[in-house]
Amino acid sequence: MKYFVVPALALLIISSSYAQISKIDFVLGPNISFARGSDLNKDFWDSRISVTGGVGVDYSVTNNSSITIKVLYENKGFIRTDKINYTDENNIPVEVNATIKLNIAYINVPLLYGYRFGNKIKFNVEAGPYLGIYLYDNLSADIEGLSSVEAAQLNSNTTDFGLCLGFNAYFPVSNKLSLKAGLQDYLGLNDISGDSSFFGALKSNTLALQLGISLNLDSSI
Repeated sequence: MKYFVVPALALLIISSSYAQISKIDFVLGPNISFARGSDLNKDFWDSRISVTGGVGVDYSVTNNSSITIKVLYENKGFIRTDKINYTDENNIPVEVNATIKLNIAYINVPLLYGYRFGNKIKFNVEAGPYLGIYLYDNLSADIEGLSSVEAAQLNSNTTDFGLCLGFNAYFPVSNKLSLKAGLQDYLGLNDISGDSSFFGALKSNTLALQLGISLNLDSSI
């Protein structure tokens, strides 16, 4: 329950000024995360496609600008594929493929300032800080010839925060409904390594493709 207090309060504050709300977006799409921080983490982890989805609420500042708050589920996915050597039950050396997968899930709450432009097709650029509220993580290992193993948890329990930059396009279907396509870049600034800190600091940079619908509540934009 504690994970949803900040997003709920944020939406409540905006909802209390409903007359100013210009649109509500519902989005879902793939993301890809890149490991940052220590050289060990950057070299060890490769990127893996995962998912981002949620809701965003805009309210107008001027005819061409707005403040946006979003509440998004984001899974940061990383992968490591390598060969390992071990001795089997017959004392024969064996080399097999091994895959380690790491997932770290957050509720991201970006607070963004946006500028709109365009005629029939509307475009929007936006930037601002975001807060990532930790949900869970899991580390699993798949070793060729053996059963998949849930290896560990990072027990990160670490709040993420950073900067977000986005570009969006809105394709009108009607006066009240548009299709949305956007690209968001979330640059994490906090160490989220948890129990894996023996690798040094782990930070992330996540690119998210956000596809969805937009409900226009302000006919003047």
